[in-house]
Amino acid sequence: MPEFIDIQRKFVNTVLRMPSMINFGTRTTLLAGLPLAPLNRDANDARTDLMNMFSGLASLGPLNSRGALRPLIVVAENALDIASAGGDAAATGGAVVTALEDIIRDLREYYGGDSQPQLPPLAQDEALVFPQRDTRLLFTFISGAVRTSRSVAQLTV
Repeated sequence: MPEFIDIQRKFVNTVLRMPSMINFGTRTTLLAGLPLAPLNRDANDARTDLMNMFSGLASLGPLNSRGALRPLIVVAENALDIASAGGDAAATGGAVVTALEDIIRDLREYYGGDSQPQLPPLAQDEALVFPQRDTRLLFTFISGAVRTSRSVAQLTV
């Protein structure tokens, strides 16, 4: 299984091969479909901006309770859409599209082992043991307290 840092470097280098990614606004469209997250962005340097974006998104964790939707996979799919439509596909000769498909596969493999381990069932039910006399309140005390609170509430009206 590839290490995350290797996938991140490959992802950044591949995205930077797309001519449209020099524009900060286009890089921002990679985040489409993601919740707002406090990411450290750099409008002046594309490489730093992408590295910061990907590192920040990697720390978010899954976007749904099943763990199937990861922010970096969403970004990679957005990049694939941008690369396959428009001038980027023609400028790179389809090499970026192939590389992004490989990156998506690597990310799915990387995140594929993520699952919450199931807790083992308890061998036996727990039993509470009180060595001294039971000092819990009786139900009649609680019902009396509720009746009294209603009377007090009626007096204050």
